[in-house]
Amino acid sequence: MTRISTHVTCEYLDESGIFLYKITSASFKELRCWQQSVVHQVRTWNSTVPLLLIYDLTQRGVSIPYSVLNNYNIFNVGVTPDGRQEIDRLLRENRSLSIRLAILVPESVSGEISKRLVAEPETHRSISYRVFMKLDEAINWLLQAPAAVGNAENAVGGLLTQRETDILKLVMEGRSNRDIANVLTLSVGTVKWHLQRIYRKLDVQTRTQAIVKARQYKF
Repeated sequence: MTRISTHVTCEYLDESGIFLYKITSASFKELRCWQQSVVHQVRTWNSTVPLLLIYDLTQRGVSIPYSVLNNYNIFNVGVTPDGRQEIDRLLRENRSLSIRLAILVPESVSGEISKRLVAEPETHRSISYRVFMKLDEAINWLLQAPAAVGNAENAVGGLLTQRETDILKLVMEGRSNRDIANVLTLSVGTVKWHLQRIYRKLDVQTRTQAIVKARQYKF
């Protein structure tokens, strides 16, 4: 086990090849130390095999601060928003690199986290994510043969959930966020949140870029 900082450790599970990061205090200082360790690991990883990670957020008082920092999106290999940007840059530079990340949350998790995250996995061009409440289930999922993750050759629809697909179709019709919210009976804030997930999955930055990519791959 390697101690990264006072409240962050990284344990290598020899038999499975999984790196288990555990945090016991979600202060910004601790998260930055954790971020730096993960970014270095991704930068130096042998891309011939997937990098298997578990982020253990089950310690009391950890999951909520961590989620708030990430705008309730805990699917973040880079740990902090800055770290995510750096990981995304590294993945663009190394298209053969792939990562599987399991997030452990406490069974008491509720509110915004559970509403937004626990029900479904997320996909990214080079990353597979999923939330668990039990360590053995997280390990079993990580060791499964990885499903194909989205890349430039995949159909856009294969990357998105049904809700995201519905929203992207309405975006392509020229609908505003308010219109989409009314059609799908959602809040405008929820529509914006889904759009950010869509942009990240499609590796784009704007509404226009998302439409162009969707049309390019005959969505």
